[in-house]
Amino acid sequence: TRLVPLGIHEDVWLDLWQAARIRNVRVRPSLDDRANGCVRISVDLERSEGPDATVRARILSPTGDEVAKTSGLAHHAGDGSARWNGEVRVDAPLLWWPNGYGGQPLYTVIIDVQGAGGEILDEWQRRIGFRTIRAVPNFGAPPDALPYTLEVNNTRIFLTGWNWAPIDQLYGPHHRAKYTHAIRLAKQANCNLLRVWGGGLLEREHFYDLCDEAGILVWQEFPQSSSGIDNEPARDAAYVEYCNGEARQMVLRRAHHPSLAVWCGGNELTDAQYRPLTTSHPVLGVLQQVVQELDRDRIFLPTSPSGPVFAADTANKGRMHDVHGNWLYMGDPQHYAFYNEIDPLLHSEFGCEGPANLRTLARVLSPHALWPPDRTNPAWVHHGSWWINRERVEELFGEIQELPAFVFAGQWMQYEGLRYAVEASRRRAWRTSGCMPWQFNEAWPNTSCTNVLEYFGGVKPAYWAVRAAYAPVGVSARYSSLRCLPGGSLDAEIWLAVSTPNAAPDAIEWVLYDAISGEQLGGGSLRCPRVSEAGAVPVGHAEAKVPMQPAVMALILSAAGPTGRSDNRYFFSSREVAPFAPLLRVPATAPVVEWRKGTELVIQCPASGPPVLGLRVDALADWAGPYPGCGYWPFVAPGETVTCPVAGEGYVEVSAFNAPSRALEVP
Repeated sequence: TRLVPLGIHEDVWLDLWQAARIRNVRVRPSLDDRANGCVRISVDLERSEGPDATVRARILSPTGDEVAKTSGLAHHAGDGSARWNGEVRVDAPLLWWPNGYGGQPLYTVIIDVQGAGGEILDEWQRRIGFRTIRAVPNFGAPPDALPYTLEVNNTRIFLTGWNWAPIDQLYGPHHRAKYTHAIRLAKQANCNLLRVWGGGLLEREHFYDLCDEAGILVWQEFPQSSSGIDNEPARDAAYVEYCNGEARQMVLRRAHHPSLAVWCGGNELTDAQYRPLTTSHPVLGVLQQVVQELDRDRIFLPTSPSGPVFAADTANKGRMHDVHGNWLYMGDPQHYAFYNEIDPLLHSEFGCEGPANLRTLARVLSPHALWPPDRTNPAWVHHGSWWINRERVEELFGEIQELPAFVFAGQWMQYEGLRYAVEASRRRAWRTSGCMPWQFNEAWPNTSCTNVLEYFGGVKPAYWAVRAAYAPVGVSARYSSLRCLPGGSLDAEIWLAVSTPNAAPDAIEWVLYDAISGEQLGGGSLRCPRVSEAGAVPVGHAEAKVPMQPAVMALILSAAGPTGRSDNRYFFSSREVAPFAPLLRVPATAPVVEWRKGTELVIQCPASGPPVLGLRVDALADWAGPYPGCGYWPFVAPGETVTCPVAGEGYVEVSAFNAPSRALEVP
């Protein structure tokens, strides 16, 4: 839908003042070569007639202790304004780090203006962080490419990002609970960057505060987007000046946040041949000038994608800088050929589609509109026309006539497709410096979409796929197809990815099961090499004989290392047509569910009987906890036990495709 919000969308207040008031403040924290801090401060005042006002600046540590202060006179300029510039030194400040690399200590800057009698006329207070950030060239990048690898505090950061859409179609209300819930989920998913899409808005102060606390870098786009209408901004002088004025206000409002890493000119801005625009375009040129003047320590990109080509495409190999696409699961084997072959320096937008959760569908659609989930159903078209994919789901699972089966199959397809895309990006480090799936959240309830966080605050299985792919230690399988030949062999290349040096486990264990009966077909252990720096390395192959009769198989990878246990589960099939149709006919089972160690949920698949398929743990409240530590297992083998720590109060639902659901209160 295209419902355009109009009117004021942020707080409005009446400011009564006398003698002087603060109009703008710029704070610029920096670090010298010895990691000592300096905060440069510029304060613009509005003045009435009278003596010069005194400006005081204080810096408080994360624990509230005063660590530096300075003051001075703001001299009257004669035009109703005044300015004061100063700086303070902070010895050996605690460094702010992205999520997964260290802590997020925040210092408080307090600035007040005093009148001639010492009375406080106005006060400004914000939090800052001390860190360095710069973009450096990617490994093997073409000489004309922009640098896309971010270094924070001289440490390379692989961007485990996501695209962020407005929190709600009607974004006028505060939505504080929604923001808090969403950023918590992003942090727990090992996300270290959110790209604020140019089709949205300058995100709220509350959003930035939460990202400061969570260690999530922000890529903020100026609100310009093709969005399927017009790819090039206007060039006339009036529009250029309008953008100049708007950008100045935006930059001054958000520049103090340590989470802010990138300013970008907008989303998918191209010429008529769909080539990404550069700063030679007058609007993007003036935006770059504003950032260089007011926020020079931040990275500026002209648009996203940027570089000589727009799209991720195997035909563009060697010329892909920052690229977008594809946004759909492309089928087997096309999906895997695509992600195995492309070589972008940065993959800042791509995705896979999947249906909403059953509870969400029941809230959004009336009972008669729930079926069929295709383009013959106006309700499904209205709530997700771009992302309706029944034909693609049925290519993998055969004809489906029931909604629970369609949701299980369609959500697994999104889980599988998005996981493979993200894992492929991580395996390309540092030729590729990061990736950002489209999209984390949705602003309107869709029946089918590329999001992982739903409108009512629940998550889809694809959330757990990306969360595992972004883990500090990730194990993944590289393959060319989900299909193999009966009587042949299944051969998957196993990879290890680590975010920090010396974090590798000793070995990766693998087990192959018949996914219908639960019978074990093979297994082994692959010794991991020593990994002295962050990146990804191949470890070996999981290779096993495939049964002579057509079969569906489940491969489980697991590894225990210094940062915890990694787990990954894949389906393969030796059936040529509808390879995963037998999964929809697996008999029902009844896993044993109980609490142990207070809030650890333990779920065991009975040793005799079928496996559990599509096991889930979901919070039942809207935009609130409890928060499971893991929430989706495509396959649980007979006799296997999985555990799920749960944080927070309330109820969770344990469910599976072939098992009844249970609501449990967290002890």
